[in-house]
Order: sequence, then C-alpha cells, then structure tokens
Amino acid sequence: MHAERGSALILALMMLAFLMILGAALLTSVNLDVAIGENYRSGTQLLYLSELGIEEARGTLLRSPRTASEFLQEAAGADGVLSSSPNLDTLLNASDDIPLINGGDRSIGKLLTDTSGRPAGQVYVFLRNDAADGIRSPSDSNQVLTLLSVAVLGNSRKVMEVTVMKWRFPQLPASLVLAGTPAVFAPAEAVSEISTIGVLTSEDQAAVLAGIPPPADVAVVDTLLDPRLQTPAGAERIVDRIVAHASDRINPGWSGTSILGSVGASNDYRIAVVNGDCVLGSGTGFGILLVRGNLGLTGGFRWNGLILVIGQGSIAWTGTGTGIISGGVFVMRTRANDRSADNILGTLLPAPGPVDVDFSGTGNSIQLENPGAAAMDLVNQKFPYLPIAVREY
Repeated sequence: MHAERGSALILALMMLAFLMILGAALLTSVNLDVAIGENYRSGTQLLYLSELGIEEARGTLLRSPRTASEFLQEAAGADGVLSSSPNLDTLLNASDDIPLINGGDRSIGKLLTDTSGRPAGQVYVFLRNDAADGIRSPSDSNQVLTLLSVAVLGNSRKVMEVTVMKWRFPQLPASLVLAGTPAVFAPAEAVSEISTIGVLTSEDQAAVLAGIPPPADVAVVDTLLDPRLQTPAGAERIVDRIVAHASDRINPGWSGTSILGSVGASNDYRIAVVNGDCVLGSGTGFGILLVRGNLGLTGGFRWNGLILVIGQGSIAWTGTGTGIISGGVFVMRTRANDRSADNILGTLLPAPGPVDVDFSGTGNSIQLENPGAAAMDLVNQKFPYLPIAVREY
C-alpha cells in the first residue's frame, strides 16, 4: 500500500500535461487556420483589386479619343522609353513611367473602397506595348497593348499583366465587297469610281464584269475575306458586337423607313444601327452605318467610314444624287425576306443569299475612296480592347 501512495497524483499530472499539449496543438492549428484564411482573403482581395485596375484601364482606353501611340508616349514619360519591369519599386523609383491609373500622382496608387466605403487597397496600372512592337516602344502599329496592374494591400502586392487587343470590324479586302451572288449589280451612269470590287466566286466575278464597262477591277476575295464574314451566322455574331457598342440605335419597324442625313462629326465618329430599312440622304456621316434592312441612297452625301448592309443585303438609289464614301462598303444577305411585326429582321439564312447593288439612275455618281489606316482607326474607336492573354506574378 505504501508503494502506491502518490500514484494518483502522478497520473493526474500526466493527464494534465497531455491535455496541455493537446490544447497547445489545437491552438496552433486554429492560429494556422486563421493565418491561412487571412492569406486567402488577402490574396483574393488583391486579385480582385488587380482585375478592377485592368477593367478601369480598359474603360479609360475606350472612352478616350486618343490613339494607342498617344497613350504609350504619355506613359513613357520624359525619357520616351517604357520600362519592362513588373516590380513596383523599380517602376516608381528607377523609371519615369506614368501610370495610366494612379491616385493623382505617379507615386500614389488609386485608393479603392469596399461597399461600405472603407479603404480596400490601392492599385496602379502601367501601360506598355506588346511583344510584336517591342514592350518598351512608345509607337503602336497593331492596336495591341499590355496592361500591368499592381494591387497593394498593406505589405502585400499582386501583379497582373494582361495583353489587350482593340476589337474592330474585320479589314475589307476591297472597297466594295459583295458577300453573296449579285442578283442585281448596276454601276452609276454618270460616274462610278470604285477602286476594287470584291466577290466570292469566279461566277460572281463574271456577273459583275458583265455589267461594268472596262477597265474594271473585280477580284475574287474569298481567301482574303475574314471567315466570319462568309457565313450568315458568323456575320450576325459580328453584328451583335457592333450593336452592343452602338451610339445610335434606330428602329423604324419591319415596314418603316428611317431617313438619315448628317451623323457624327470629324471628332465624334459614331456607330449607327438601323434595325430596318434606311435612306441615306444629303449630309455628311462619320463612323459605321449598319443597316439591317434595305439601304436607299438619295441626294448628295459623303460617308467617312464603313457602310454595312447586313440583313436584307440590298442597296439602291431612290433618287438622283452624288455619293462619296471614304472607307468601304460590305453587303451581305443574312436574312430571309419574311419580315413581320413578330419577325422584324427576317429569318436567319443557313447560307448567304443573293445581294442587290443598284447605283444606276440618270445623273447618279458614286465614288469609293481609301481614307488610309489612321482614318479607319477612328472608325473603330468606340469598340473596346479585349483581353487575349493574362499572366499573374
């Protein structure tokens, strides 16, 4: 009995030590879980901040009338060279690059707040060129840019690099493109100066040449035309993008006709969408005119940009006039002529239908001229820069 004295106390001490060790392990585990959760929350918040910086930069590029080269030249600072470093300290202290998005001073990030108005972190967005033009070059040739977003939250940072490309209507391989068999093609009787007419087949080429006195430049452009513009479904997807960014939407109804005169200005290129028939009359227009029904021409007009007749695929003079189009014309029949109050645009066709282009009429004159790449950049100005590659640091 004497040998067993104190054994209960020893056992109790052992149990207490075990519980203390278990408690310490549990506390360490809880602290570790809290730290992991905090790191996850911080990392997620930094990711959202950097993404928000990218989106704000894309919005700035979209809303501004400046060209990509003008943005790059401003971002390069006084030395005229862009930095290629993703490190914020290097960008702020070893370069004079000016962030596209900042807090009003190049050395201060833009302060972002949460839904309750509390500070949620800061973000800088630096602009540089793409690899094809050279990351450090302040001159753009392809409307592809790189956005470097640096999110700062306390002592933590997140860097996201996104390559963005300006969306634009596909380049046309001819001044006038007939994306369908020309059921009717008649040149203007007075003057018909169209540098190049593009068709999709040799049969279409022969049909157009039969109605034009030589010399005439009619080319088969099926291999040069963007594949999306060779099927009704593909063309309609491009139409959806145009409509989404339209500055002017006009709805004459399935049986009505809208009359257009002057549209936009030299410093305000527009995207006008007519969901039905349209008559383009005397005046001057700037930008893109998308007609989903039939397009009529009358009077004296000048259009600087693109005229797209995608839907019923028909153009005709409705009266005597003189027209000058500085840009391009694309005609495609993607819809059947079964329009009604319940089917305003007509039923989508499985293949391109025949197109009608009639510039004839006593004294009518039509001229299509090439305005150059810079002017066409203005035509596509209202379309956004779309992400094509993303890299995180």
